[in-house]
Amino acid sequence: MRATAPTVSDPYARVHGSPGEQPRLRGLLRVLLPLFVVVGAAGYLARAALPWQPLDLPFIGFLLVMLALILALAVNASQAGLASFLKGARGEERVARVLAMLSAEHDVFHGLPAKGGGGAPGDLDHVVIGPTGVFVIETKRWAGAVTIVDGRILVDGREPSRAPVEQVQHAAGALRALLQEACGAPVTVQPILCFVDTVGERAPIGGVSGVRVCGDRHLLATIQEDGEAPLAPPLRAKLVSALLATTA
Repeated sequence: MRATAPTVSDPYARVHGSPGEQPRLRGLLRVLLPLFVVVGAAGYLARAALPWQPLDLPFIGFLLVMLALILALAVNASQAGLASFLKGARGEERVARVLAMLSAEHDVFHGLPAKGGGGAPGDLDHVVIGPTGVFVIETKRWAGAVTIVDGRILVDGREPSRAPVEQVQHAAGALRALLQEACGAPVTVQPILCFVDTVGERAPIGGVSGVRVCGDRHLLATIQEDGEAPLAPPLRAKLVSALLATTA
């Protein structure tokens, strides 16, 4: 992961890594993997069905047409998933632009590699280390109206297929374990669920199960004003060095 080197006069946060890389890569794999499977399966079946018989041109044309249809169906089935990944990548890039406006006392990491729940590898959308503490930020860019009802996150009045609060809690646990292993002492990690909203102020502001919930317009205030685990400069430097070591 490449770090952006700050200048002496730079008043803004030090930024490490590039936002949106992992969603874009997963989206590309989502499209290419079915194509590789279809092409491989088509070749295997054609070879198994006709091991030695020469094929005439009309039959070859028929096979090519059928293969093109199968590929078209595979691409069509992958388009929705690709659009979702690209939408998520654009959301991460927007949040990254907001986080870049933090003061020079902050370090911002994007796409930080870590182990998720069950020890599975994954990446953390954004991590911020600053005077008010350590934050892990999960970015969501949903089309519907987001509300908090009875301690639950709802989209257009319905629960999402994947619980975002649990997702950011797992991310916080992964970061906590990574920092504790590197520093040899427990580190408080404050999870934030940030909703990127392109139309009006629909994102709620509040808290759910120890997770701060806000829109991207209120993200800086949530970090700079609402942080509850202040860090002294020496400890901040130690934590930043630990995270940089994981990206080397």
